[in-house]
Amino acid sequence: MRRFPEILTIALCLILFAVLTACGPKGAPLTAEEAVTKVQALIAKPDALGVLNFDAPEVETVTESESHMVSSVAENGRDRDGNPKQTDIKGKTVYKITFRTDRDEKQGPIVLYVDCGTGEVYGMDAR
Repeated sequence: MRRFPEILTIALCLILFAVLTACGPKGAPLTAEEAVTKVQALIAKPDALGVLNFDAPEVETVTESESHMVSSVAENGRDRDGNPKQTDIKGKTVYKITFRTDRDEKQGPIVLYVDCGTGEVYGMDAR
């Protein structure tokens, strides 16, 4: 009976540890490297798109002070007419990830925006 409080304390600590580690750091900020990995997975055929810096894209942290519309890149990110949904990233702090291509002169680079806090991929600039 003497050891019961000690055993109970250890059991409660183990349960608390299990709950805390299972939940993970929800809402933890996304690192730039994680954001790059996330958008690289969206670019299925970088060679076909003429991407020159796929392994080391340019990454900036920006907060748009004016309206800046980006086009969804999600599979379900289309409206009823089949056009990409538009999102305004004004006031949001995002990673601006730029992939240079061999078509930059005519079409511009591929630029994607990822929320620094949530990791949501908002979309890309029009090319």
